[in-house]
Amino acid sequence: MDDERLPGQMSLQYDEFSDLLGGAVWEEALDRWSRSGFSIARQQTLRPFASYFSSSPQFLFSEDRQRYSLEVLWLKWNLFTGLCRRIQGIHQAHQRPLLNLQPAHLRLTMAAATEPFLPVRWGFSLDTSNLQLADRFTPPGMPADFPAQLFSPPPDAHPLYSAPLVRRQGLEQEETATLLVRSTERMRDSPPGEIRGIVQAQLVSDRLKGADYSLGDLFLVAPHLSEEGESLRIWASKRGSAERGVLLEGVTEPVSPAVWEGFEKARQKVFARSEVMIYKSLHIPCDLYSLGMILFRTLLVNDRQEMEGVYEAVDRTAGQLGPISLSLENQEKQFLSRRLRFYLRKEGEILSKKAIFHRQQERENGCDAIPDDLWIEALLIGFRLIQNRVEVPLDQLGGLMAGVTADAERLGGRIKLELFGSRERNREILEACDLIRKELSEVRNG
Repeated sequence: MDDERLPGQMSLQYDEFSDLLGGAVWEEALDRWSRSGFSIARQQTLRPFASYFSSSPQFLFSEDRQRYSLEVLWLKWNLFTGLCRRIQGIHQAHQRPLLNLQPAHLRLTMAAATEPFLPVRWGFSLDTSNLQLADRFTPPGMPADFPAQLFSPPPDAHPLYSAPLVRRQGLEQEETATLLVRSTERMRDSPPGEIRGIVQAQLVSDRLKGADYSLGDLFLVAPHLSEEGESLRIWASKRGSAERGVLLEGVTEPVSPAVWEGFEKARQKVFARSEVMIYKSLHIPCDLYSLGMILFRTLLVNDRQEMEGVYEAVDRTAGQLGPISLSLENQEKQFLSRRLRFYLRKEGEILSKKAIFHRQQERENGCDAIPDDLWIEALLIGFRLIQNRVEVPLDQLGGLMAGVTADAERLGGRIKLELFGSRERNREILEACDLIRKELSEVRNG
């Protein structure tokens, strides 16, 4: 090895290493990355990897056409499952989303292949230390006791990996709508000489559809109480959808007794042209979306199709599938699997299992060893992540990701069984390699 620092001090980006797990030849991969806009400094940084990724053995079954495709899929799936575990740990520890999960922020450090039978591309460790938690955002004037959890969008949201909500909308949305007050109730802990109240109301506008808003979104509504322009401000969250508009529940800012009495008398009346400010909740679905797009990057990008093309195919297919729950019953999963098979035939090779190989020569050899239902299940996990509409409290983020991780681990077990389950010698090799990888990981993590 040319550079003694390689195992502990140098790293690759997640997307770069995904190409290598797909069987990319080092010099061809480096040339392709360079043409995509690599700086000269970055190219020089990667040069010491040349001998490392050219030594033998790189894979365990590279001479076995059938098992090689399963090995590549298994390695890629291990990489993705490891990422799921890391995100689960971050959510559990901090109870806050990331909102900027993308391959450029994920690093892979390589292990020195100290054992002659340990394949080079098996020895990697995922580093998530560059990930940053989303910054909290508090709108000016929001009551301190109002239970809103808002986060600022990242300044460098990625056009392919960031959720559409992060990319397409700012945090604030101004509207004019009609407010129909359903009920009011004075709060006992109002400040001396002032009154705060709990309000249930319906917000009506042709531009406001209940399905477009989540339970975490924050609504600031300012109805005009009199011709003189007297008004109050209501901080509210969505409590449901109506045939027209959004159902809200919230609290008023402190007002004088006279203003409150005027507002109470207007119960069941309509406040036309109320001013509305909506603060969108950027939350856990945004991280799940990014995780799903990273999975598609892991499985589908190769020397003939870039992430932009994969994104377009995934986006088309997702639109046809529609919203999908993270938790599926067997009957629902079977129905979605049948639909997904149909759409995959329409998209052709871009979403086919051959795409896991980085090189065209290896794709031409086929991937018959990978069962179709296993491949469908892998892609369906990705579509469930990007099409989810889940909403959970912040203190349950870790539990939500635990379910995602468990699904990934279950499928990883199926892939592992296809690859190693039929031969006693294969299982012995796997156990030995797993033991060495565990020891290497413990050394790197100290």
